Amino acid sequence: MARGCAGAVRQRNQQEWGAGVASALILYGLLGFAISLPAPLLLLAEASYVIYLTHLLLISVALRVFGKMTGASPFGSFWMTSVVFVAVVAAGCLIHLWLERPFQRQQKKWLAT
Repeated sequence: MARGCAGAVRQRNQQEWGAGVASALILYGLLGFAISLPAPLLLLAEASYVIYLTHLLLISVALRVFGKMTGASPFGSFWMTSVVFVAVVAAGCLIHLWLERPFQRQQKKWLAT
């Protein structure tokens, strides 16, 4: 009984700690403090919406490509799933760099005039 209670208390403390960290980060952002991120993480943060919008299409394309290349489902193994994940994120980042950023720059020019 004591072990079960100790495990429940430990789990609850971990959940509270996680909620505290999340709350601190939200408060940090709301107060306007700047967080400096490494360039790859900053790119992922900027491309996250494009990745969200395109991931289903990109996954279906990756499934067809890998299916034709290997003759098997890419989700049959951990490694192939990892390759599909990395390919989808990389493609989303490229779409962000080649389409979204230039469009955003042009949009700023249009709105400034």
